[in-house]
Amino acid sequence: MSHGTQGHGINCDQCGYLNAPEKSRCVLTIHSCPRALVAHVEWAVAAVLGPGRGFEWEDQELQPGNHRAEIAFQAEPGVVARLVSDLKSFPGLRFDASQESVGGFEGERFSYTPSLGIHRAGMTPIGETLVTETRIRSVMERAESPAEALREIEFLLGTPWDQELEPYRFAEVNSHEVRWVHEVG
Repeated sequence: MSHGTQGHGINCDQCGYLNAPEKSRCVLTIHSCPRALVAHVEWAVAAVLGPGRGFEWEDQELQPGNHRAEIAFQAEPGVVARLVSDLKSFPGLRFDASQESVGGFEGERFSYTPSLGIHRAGMTPIGETLVTETRIRSVMERAESPAEALREIEFLLGTPWDQELEPYRFAEVNSHEVRWVHEVG
């Protein structure tokens, strides 16, 4: 275990770290959750974040019998990764989770689908996906053709997850009433 500040509390006897890590903004969007798992998902989230998280579940029109919800919260770095680790065990769940960068910690974004599993990527302060030079060089060395390199880079960027989750994201945007304001004059 590293003796940096990540994961350390207010006082760390191992390294002398004396300040609590800053909290950052986080969002968990559950795109589809089978009705039978709603309470279990709420319990899993409460186990990581503490009680009192108000879920407002809505029907997921793309999958009858499933629900969707979104919660925003503040948390120390690494909390979203723990949450994702717990949620991935629920069958049929689809979700995105993100934690913004704060105090020297890289932001991160997770996407999960039953068919693809977890995708984790670093995230810039404006929400762009980060792919390290080492990972890009590895793709360039392994790829036998430009087409294969492109497929691997798309995988690093999370494109397959985005393609599978996009219909759910679009359905959520369209499920809320939108009032258009037109330019006048």
